[in-house]
Amino acid sequence: TATNGTTPYTFNWDQNLGVSAMKTVTPTQPTTYTVIVTDANGCSNTDAVFVDVFPLPTDLPQDTITACANVATPLAPNIVPRPGAVYRWTPTGILGDPNIPNPSIRVNRDTTVFVTITYRGVCTVLDTVRVKVPPAINLQASGDTTLCTTDPIRLRASSSVANVQYVW
Repeated sequence: TATNGTTPYTFNWDQNLGVSAMKTVTPTQPTTYTVIVTDANGCSNTDAVFVDVFPLPTDLPQDTITACANVATPLAPNIVPRPGAVYRWTPTGILGDPNIPNPSIRVNRDTTVFVTITYRGVCTVLDTVRVKVPPAINLQASGDTTLCTTDPIRLRASSSVANVQYVW
């Protein structure tokens, strides 16, 4: 804003922005813009404005993750914490700490969670993660027993879920 000179004012911006009091710019990197104002008497003054550019986060969580029922599972293991970034996950009741980049979730059914990432209080990104919970594995091992050290026993495990691998 120019004051104390004699109107009309002429504003001349550098970087080929032209002549007018107001300009809209979309820099991709931090940039300084300089403006020279000249009044009706030919008197002039110069000022500059620095526009800092913060890159939006690109390391967002996966769209869908799988979590075993009632087992704490990290929501966003690929997120690298950024200095100056604030993370807000919702709904909060099913999360460990909803204010960290990679909270754990503990659910027993399919759920959708949301994260808002605000970088240095200026740039905000919203993202959604769908949490898929497969059917729980029902496992039954053969009953407890007592035997002599030389007697063999057959151990048996069974599950109600198909294609289960057993590791002894």
